[in-house]
Formats: sequence, C-alpha cells, structure tokens
Amino acid sequence: MTDIVIPIKSIATVKSRLRHFLDEPARAELVLAMLNDLLDTIRQCDVDDVWLVAQDTSVFKMGNRFGTNNIREIQSCGYNHGVLIGLKAVPENRSVLVLPGDIPLTRPQDIDRLIQLQRTVTPAVGIVPDSNCNGTNGLSLSSPRLFSTLFGKDSFHRHQLICKNLGIIPTIIKTKNMALDIDTLGDILSLLSSGRACNTIDFLNVIGFHPQRYKPKIRGIA
Repeated sequence: MTDIVIPIKSIATVKSRLRHFLDEPARAELVLAMLNDLLDTIRQCDVDDVWLVAQDTSVFKMGNRFGTNNIREIQSCGYNHGVLIGLKAVPENRSVLVLPGDIPLTRPQDIDRLIQLQRTVTPAVGIVPDSNCNGTNGLSLSSPRLFSTLFGKDSFHRHQLICKNLGIIPTIIKTKNMALDIDTLGDILSLLSSGRACNTIDFLNVIGFHPQRYKPKIRGIA
C-alpha cells in the first residue's frame, strides 16, 4: 500500500523566479496546470491515498477533482514542514512517495517504478534527482516515519547522506520525465521544446507564451 504526499507552496509567493515573465495570476494558474498534470498521471497508478498539503483553496479545488485528501497549512513554515505534515497523515504501515507539484512531464511508469521499489527490500529509499543532480524531484520511502526530509538546495546529496547515516543504500532513479521541474524561464522553454502534450503546455499556449521572445541558456534534461 502506497500513499503520495504533494506539498504546494503558497500561491502568493510561488515561482518568484518567473516574475519577470509571468504576473502573479499567471504564475498561480501555472502551478494549478502543473498540479493537474501530476494528479492526472497519479490516478492512472495503483496508489492509495494522495495527500495535498497547501494553504490555497484553489489548490484544494483542483485536488477535489481527483479525490485527494486535503491538509490546510494555517501558516507556511517551509517546504519540509509541509512534507512533515503530510508524512504524519500517512498510516505508519504504508510506503509513501513525496512528489513536488511542478513536474508536469511525469508519466505513470515513473510513479510505478517508485512504488515497485518498496516491494523489494525494507527499509527502502528511492531518490529522483533533478536535471542538475542537485535537488530532489521525487522521494520514495518504505515508511512515512523513516526520516525527516531535507528538500531544498543540494537536497539530492543531503538525502543520500541521511541514508548513509541510517545504514540504508538508496536507489537513485534518474528519469527524464521527472527531472524537469519548472522554476525558471529555461525550464519553461525546455518544457515547450519537449514535444510532449500536457495541460501545462496547453496553458502556456493559451496565454501566448512564445519561446522565440527569449534567448536564455536553456537547461537540459538529464
């Protein structure tokens, strides 16, 4: 039995690195479009409960379309605190995946791979790095009480260090679909050039986001 925890930062402050290219309402809609893509993928997988930890009613309205369990943070105390709240809600006898809400290219086979990991050995940890092998774009834990997460800068290496200290050999799962998280203009351009179809790309097309207007360094997908 596997649950999924998805923490979502406050809509008012999310994706600030895109503020020069998208206004606040557009950034909020971008977050919801990405969450829509992720939840649509998850519902095609064999999972139990999905826990959304957020502050915004619009996030919960999106989650309700997919039957999520919603946990409202009264006051945001950081991303890892949101993860902790979600993990506490997961029954102790279940494995759990912690996923960010901004990985719209994730496919069912990616989720299934993380779930299958928990059916091999215990304790088990799977870590999905971002395209720079710096952040963590997915964390698979055989127990929600296994350890406290350290998402943020250099979290890919910090989560490996936690495992080492616990005597656990983590499984590193590199997947192109989950490697791209949307934080910068380069990420958006990589998404638009992926050749994939998703709600997030549809939204960017609807608002007329044209990549030819910009010439940044585009971050590749590992």
